[in-house]
Amino acid sequence: MDKKKGRKKAFCVVMALAVLLSVGLFGMAASAAAPDLLGEWSITANSSRGHINITTQSGSEFSGTVHIDSGRTEKLINGQIDGDTVTFTRAWDSGTLRQDYTGILTVSGDGSATMSGTFSQNGSYSYSWSAAKTTPMSLASTPTPPPSESSGGLTPISGAVLNDQLSFKLDGKAVVPVGDDGTPVLPISYNGTTYLPVRAVGYLLGLGIDWDGPTNTVLIASTTTKAAPKAAAGTKSNTLIPISGAVLNGNLKFKLDGKAVIPVGDDGTPVLPISYNGTTYLPVRAMGYLLGLGIDWDGETRTVLITTVPSKASAPGWYFTHWEYIIMSQDYSLVGAVKGSVIAKTGNIWDYYVGTGEKNDFKYEHRRTYDDGSLVASGDSVTKWTDPPDYFSGTDQVVLNVDREMGSSWDSGTFSASFDAHDLSPGGATAGIIRFATPDGKTWVSESYQGTFQMEKALKGSSGQKKAIILYIGGYGFKYYYEWRE
Repeated sequence: MDKKKGRKKAFCVVMALAVLLSVGLFGMAASAAAPDLLGEWSITANSSRGHINITTQSGSEFSGTVHIDSGRTEKLINGQIDGDTVTFTRAWDSGTLRQDYTGILTVSGDGSATMSGTFSQNGSYSYSWSAAKTTPMSLASTPTPPPSESSGGLTPISGAVLNDQLSFKLDGKAVVPVGDDGTPVLPISYNGTTYLPVRAVGYLLGLGIDWDGPTNTVLIASTTTKAAPKAAAGTKSNTLIPISGAVLNGNLKFKLDGKAVIPVGDDGTPVLPISYNGTTYLPVRAMGYLLGLGIDWDGETRTVLITTVPSKASAPGWYFTHWEYIIMSQDYSLVGAVKGSVIAKTGNIWDYYVGTGEKNDFKYEHRRTYDDGSLVASGDSVTKWTDPPDYFSGTDQVVLNVDREMGSSWDSGTFSASFDAHDLSPGGATAGIIRFATPDGKTWVSESYQGTFQMEKALKGSSGQKKAIILYIGGYGFKYYYEWRE
C-alpha cells in the first residue's frame, strides 16, 4: 500500500516460490533445482524496514540491491542458497560497512515463502531479520500458455489467490466483508493489489449496489434502505488459495449516484475490475478513491485500514491519512559506531545509537565507549504514547498522553512533539511550527514523565493542505500525516 508504516515486523502478501525440498513435498526429489528467488521481498532488519530486490540469479547464486532506509540503496552481493539456508551481504559503496545475513527459507504447504535469521555488522553483534516475498510466484509445474485476450474485453489472468491472511478495519473497528447470505468473502490478491467484491464493500459502508444488465453497469448509490446481512461465524485459515478462471473485465462500467465514474489507481490510471465466479471485484484503493475513503495498511497485523470521510454536513478539519517511522541517520544498523574525540585526551570515543520497539512503545539507547571498548557512559529510555485522533477541527488543540521511563540520566533521548509541515524530518521546524507542551509549559522532556502534551494553539487549514504531527525521540521519529478537508 503506502510506504513503510513504521512496524518492526515484516509484512507482505506472498505466493509460492518454485522450491521443492523433498520427495514428500509436492512429490519431487530433494535434488531439485535451487528455488527462484528473483523479485522483491519486504524485509525487517532489527527495527528498520524496507525491501530487497533480487535482480540476478544463476543456479544457487544471486545478487541485487537492498533498500532499507529512505534514500539509501546498497548492493546485495555474495547471495547463496544451499538447501533451505540463505546467505547474502549488504555492502556499502564506501567499503567501511557491511552486514552479513544468514537465514532459513521456509515454504509452507500453500507455497507462501519467508526467510528469517540473523545478521552481523562488520563481523560484530547479532540482530534479527525477516523477509517475505511481495509478489505471487507459481510453483514449478507443467508450463501453461500465456494469458490471451478474448473478444469482449475479458483478459484471463494467472497467479491470483483468495487471501485469507488479510483482515479489515473500518474506522478502527474490525469488520468482516460478507456476501448476500452473510457468509464471509475473501479478498483476491493479484499483482500485489487487494481486490474486494463491490457488493461486500457496499454492505460494509451502507451503500446501495445494483446491476444494469443491458449496459453492463455496476450501480453504486451512497444511500440504501437495504440492511446489510449479519456476518456468519467463520474461522480464518490464514492461507492463500490459488484460483483459476478469473479475468480482468474491460466490459464493465460503473456509476456512482447516477454519474459515470472510472476506477483509478494511485497514478490516476484506470484499473480494470476482476470478474470471478459471477462476482465483480475492485481494488480496495480504487474503491477508496471513488468513495472518498482513506485506505492504509498495517503490516504487522496484515490489516487493511479503511477510514470514512464525514458527510458534507460535518465540520471541515484535519483528517489523518497515514503514519511513518523515521530511523535516526546515525543508527548503528545504518552506519555502525560513530567516531568522535575528547579534547585533551588521546584516542577516540565511539557512540552507538540503537532504536527498537514500535509505534506507541519505543526504546532509545545510546552507549559511548573508548577505543578499547570500555564504557564511558550509557543512557536509555522507553517512551509510550497514545495516537493522535483521526480527525480534529481548526479549533481543537490535540492532546497526547505520554508515559516515559528513563533508564539513566545520561542521554536518555529527548522527547518532543510538534505540528508542522508534512515533509519535515523529525527535529526540523518551520516558522509556522506549533509545539506541544506539558501543563507546566515544557515543550520537551529528557527525564521520566507521565502526563500530557497539548498543542499550544489550534490551526485552521485550507482545502488539500498537508501537515504532520511529528514525535521526536532522540533523533528517531514518528510522523502522523494529516490533510485538511472541507
